[in-house]
Amino acid sequence: MVIIMEIRDVFMRKVIYKRINYCFHNILLKEKGEKMRNLKKSVKNISIILCALVFGFSLTTFTATAFAAGTAKSDEEPYTVHGYSYKNYSTISVGVVSGQKFANAQSSAYNTVSTTVPAGYIASKGRLYNSAGSLVSETTYSTNSNAVVSHASAVASHRPATYDGYYSQGITGAFNGNGYTYYTTYRSPTLNP
Repeated sequence: MVIIMEIRDVFMRKVIYKRINYCFHNILLKEKGEKMRNLKKSVKNISIILCALVFGFSLTTFTATAFAAGTAKSDEEPYTVHGYSYKNYSTISVGVVSGQKFANAQSSAYNTVSTTVPAGYIASKGRLYNSAGSLVSETTYSTNSNAVVSHASAVASHRPATYDGYYSQGITGAFNGNGYTYYTTYRSPTLNP
């Protein structure tokens, strides 16, 4: 009976040993599998982050190349004609589009009491100057074709912009009952494209 007990004890120890060994082996495999899955997730996350950074950088570079701009506005000048109070100003815009420099000048006028002005009462003309003071481009006079509160002229442009700096100084007009009274806007700041 003692022998049987010893055989049974040896057998049980071997079975228990195998089970323990099997359990530890599976635990180690699971841990290794978890580590591999975590490593794969980390690599995937890093790849996504790198792709986003590369895309963001290229988008930023493209945007900066496609349109790098600056805009400046002159002071406003008030005037009253034929019972309407106005203010006028000029705007200069410079930048780069598709690798080509540009400069745009615009003249605007608006009714200061925010009521509509009859069609044809506001006229404006955009004029673009280089930094030396030479007229580079100008529009013809345009007038408001509908009853409006404000009116902006067509834009005087220079492309490709070949001068070091540009400014805008346009002309606006107001109907006086018998024609137009014209006012030169203040000069905008000079900008370099």
